[in-house]
Amino acid sequence: MTTSAWAEEVCRGLNPQAVAAAMIERGLLLPQDERHRAKSVTVPGVGKIRTYHVPAAFLGGSDD
Repeated sequence: MTTSAWAEEVCRGLNPQAVAAAMIERGLLLPQDERHRAKSVTVPGVGKIRTYHVPAAFLGGSDD
């Protein structure tokens, strides 16, 4: 999900950075690296954007 959706919708009323840190600790959010919680991806027709990634298992799937 986009960083704006994360902050404005998923974490509404909460601290988005604290939620991300707690989810990473529990393996429920896949960070880009130790410094960056959101991953940089290139979207065709849009360009580079930062997005939060959750493992498929968190959404009921079996692949990461």
